[in-house]
Amino acid sequence: MSTQGNSQKSRSAWTLFKKTAAMHPDRIAVIDKTKLSFSQLMDESIILSTYFANQGVRKNERVALISEPSSRCLISLLALFRCGAVIVPIDNRYPGEKIKSMTELVECSHVIFDKENNFSLDDLIINHEILKVPVEPTDEELLEPDELCSILFTSGTTGIPKGVAVPLHHYLPREMIYNPYQTPITVFKGSISWASVLPFRLRALIQGNSVLVIPYEKLLDPHIYLTTLLDHRVEDIVTVPSHLELLFTEPSLLTQFKHIHLSSEAVDENLVDRMQSCFPEMTMTEHYGCTETLSYGATRTLFSPEQTTRGAWQNDIGSELYIIDEHGQQTPEGEEGEIAIAGPKLSLGYIDSTVDTPFFSENHFSEMPLYRTGDRAIRSSEKGFLLVGRKDKQIQIHGIRIQLTGIEHYALTHPDVEEAVAVPVETKTGLHIALYLSPDKLDPTVIKSYLSERLPNYSLPTYYALLPTLPRLLNGKVDYQLLKECDIEKKTLTANYVAPRCDLEQKIVEYWEEVLSIDKIGIEDDFFDIGGHSLLATKALTRIQKLTGVQIPILAFFQNPTIDRLMTYIQDCDKSNELPPIEPQSDELRQNELPLSFNQARLWFLEQLNPMQPTYNIRIALKLSGQLNKKALTSSINQIYKRHEILRSSVGDHDGMPYQRIRPFESILIPIKDLSSELPENQEEKIKNFIDQYANQPFDLNNDPLFRVHLLKLSEEEHILQINIHHSISDGWSVGIFYQELSSGYDAYVKNIPSTLPALPIQYTDFAHWQRQYLTPDYLSRQLEYWKTQFRDVPELLPLPLDYPRTPQQGSEGKSLHRSINRETHDKFKQFYKIKKTTSFMTLFTILNILLHRYTNQSVIPIGLPIANRRDLDVENLIGFFVNTLVIPTDLGGNLSFTELLNRVKESTLQAHQNQDVPFDRLVSALNPKRDSRYHPIFQVMLTVQNMPRTAFELPNLSIVELEVDDHSTLFDLRWYIYESDDHFKIEVGYNEGLFKEASILTMIDDFELILQFSINNPNSKLNDFPTLNLVY
Repeated sequence: MSTQGNSQKSRSAWTLFKKTAAMHPDRIAVIDKTKLSFSQLMDESIILSTYFANQGVRKNERVALISEPSSRCLISLLALFRCGAVIVPIDNRYPGEKIKSMTELVECSHVIFDKENNFSLDDLIINHEILKVPVEPTDEELLEPDELCSILFTSGTTGIPKGVAVPLHHYLPREMIYNPYQTPITVFKGSISWASVLPFRLRALIQGNSVLVIPYEKLLDPHIYLTTLLDHRVEDIVTVPSHLELLFTEPSLLTQFKHIHLSSEAVDENLVDRMQSCFPEMTMTEHYGCTETLSYGATRTLFSPEQTTRGAWQNDIGSELYIIDEHGQQTPEGEEGEIAIAGPKLSLGYIDSTVDTPFFSENHFSEMPLYRTGDRAIRSSEKGFLLVGRKDKQIQIHGIRIQLTGIEHYALTHPDVEEAVAVPVETKTGLHIALYLSPDKLDPTVIKSYLSERLPNYSLPTYYALLPTLPRLLNGKVDYQLLKECDIEKKTLTANYVAPRCDLEQKIVEYWEEVLSIDKIGIEDDFFDIGGHSLLATKALTRIQKLTGVQIPILAFFQNPTIDRLMTYIQDCDKSNELPPIEPQSDELRQNELPLSFNQARLWFLEQLNPMQPTYNIRIALKLSGQLNKKALTSSINQIYKRHEILRSSVGDHDGMPYQRIRPFESILIPIKDLSSELPENQEEKIKNFIDQYANQPFDLNNDPLFRVHLLKLSEEEHILQINIHHSISDGWSVGIFYQELSSGYDAYVKNIPSTLPALPIQYTDFAHWQRQYLTPDYLSRQLEYWKTQFRDVPELLPLPLDYPRTPQQGSEGKSLHRSINRETHDKFKQFYKIKKTTSFMTLFTILNILLHRYTNQSVIPIGLPIANRRDLDVENLIGFFVNTLVIPTDLGGNLSFTELLNRVKESTLQAHQNQDVPFDRLVSALNPKRDSRYHPIFQVMLTVQNMPRTAFELPNLSIVELEVDDHSTLFDLRWYIYESDDHFKIEVGYNEGLFKEASILTMIDDFELILQFSINNPNSKLNDFPTLNLVY
């Protein structure tokens, strides 16, 4: 952007920031451990700049800023801009020797670092005490846009890093094709030494946007990192392809982002294909540039909702990109050359001008400065160019450019090293660096320790090989072909192999060997020294945590990278809040009276209050059209009946204490009722009556089988399979398991092959025993305290607009009404919640809260929600009553906008799921509400959102239709079911006929749809401005 006609001083970074702070003093500028407003950030920067000036920092002096992403780093940056200093940003994770050499290379007058980091360099120390001391501000000393303001280090081809001279305009806002930082919140992460890290964050602040600080350890854990971004409503992710591979392990979180920006390393086409397949509504762009061109280069769209094929590279605004030969001329189409970038806003060259040539060379195409990048590419009219490699020995690992000659340079400074050559090695775990050394009497651990004091961790070799001398060709050059024949991967293991000492260590060794593709790993081998990286660490941790039951943060894994140290960490962990795995009980115990789970016990208790009612029936009716193999059907159902012992259970009691008993397996016969001879006009009525009568037949828990199956024959090729299960032994998830196993068993029988279903490691009664043993009051105390806090101001009874007064004993007679919402509304709704970075459930839950708030005039609305409660892998494929009920009270006070309320709901929902272990009956006991037989305790309205399609249910030679079965009972005043498919909603409202008329429920559905339409069209409207509802009461 041209500065012609503008006052140079008005274009200084400090002046622009100060103007923004004056316009938005109370806006949040930095989100770190604490938040800073723009006025606070400016005030603290002025204090610190005064401190720097008083300590002798002067305009144009070179000052090293040794730090990490933090609010204090940004304060220091702004303070140095106010002083007019030339800033040399250095990552505080670099070893001390490297920091010292860098500061000496550019002749820094001062070194600034945080006291918290405990570096040995003793110069200007920043701490909170300095920022608290009131001062008389010194005068501003401001640089002009084209003056040197910063020095950024890049890898050097000779082994010594080169200092790139960066003018002030690199830190100022500029136009870009795709600006990954033109968002309300910009993320501050990574190394402050990298070319774009500090400049882009300063641009964000100048533009009035907030900066979110992400500590290094959060980057290592994909779940924590993505959750942090979502919690702060960050829509775009800026990362490198290797880190995106790590983030891809959390697809349910990744899908909520709008745009992915990739840079700094080659993009794997397979990764792009997987991303596009999983997230077709996302946009992914690739950026190409380098430090010397101040990140100018080219950009292309890899895919977007509108573009399904790879786009061509486009030159960044203000730059030109060429593919040139050794003479500086453009290569013909299809031929290889070197990428060169020209533009008016490139860097000022290198601090040591003697190394500018041949990098900054003559431009044969325009008068703009031109930089030769060293990257090789093939010119393509269709795509712009295709990257093929490097001219020199520079490589990229995890997005970081590494000069292999730099590693060789530092290795050769060790007095005992005679020869050294570093080469890239592609292994099963990715790209690594191998260092070949001579003579062979060297100690690799000594050399590694020596290099670790001089090189960043990311550029340390993984593999070390010792040779008497390096193999060479006749011309004296290293023979790389012979080097490849050395089994380099074996060279990384410790010289003294230490075998695992116990079964747990042996298992972890096996996990590491599988993940790293290495044999005979010892317990003192370092995971990251033998080829591991963050993505592989995540894979290994998942298995170790499953094995041990201990949650291990990925940062703890980095700090304890050997099995020996990891075992110590696991043993030292406080396991008081870790639940042990569910173990199977002995066959002998299974013959006895077994405890009920908490959910089962509560259902049993409610049954005693109102016995022999169909309130807890799970009703299934499947219409089977085609050639039904009755033997296959009987065989597959018996297989399920035998496989899941809970289906053979019954409930009894001793002196009011319930228990369950498992019956021995006996094959069940499927009774058939033949209606095929009925006339068509009579058959339909009889089918309806039979289905209704069978589905609503109550169970006697003490005596009846709690699993029933029946077949209606309508004709030779038309049947209806009816299944009736008591809720105490099943739930909605279990129905899906039943369908899958029925399909598998039926198919195996028809094909005359053995069943492929794996053995179940545990049974439901094992879960019930485990729950009684470990979900003790002590364990649940922390979560119960959370719920007690949530329910402080919650009404015990929601004053719904009833048509009939409540009776002394609430009846259970219920009815359901259905409504489909059209595709146009559904499409708008789907687009809305994706834009808002929330979920379908959270948005529908918010709408129902508004509806009930308007009906009751209550500021706090409690709504019950079913959750699967299947967090242990072993219960995922188990039939049983696992589902728990969460009750989330929502505060609608303060006349919020819909968007504000949606964000509040998002936060409360996530918190509720973090405290979901408390069984509902334990919550009722802890809250101890006034018991009243007229209504359900704690909440009277339940919401179920079904937006996950069941696994396809197929039987050979049959088409299957799941029939709707009327539910004539209800536990609650209202129960809202919302089924979401790809193109529409279906709303079903179950209601208590003793409280509501049908007309009132139909009006409620109208009002729900009204609020839904208004909310997605007017998300910033306040609740008081929502339209008047139709239901009058």
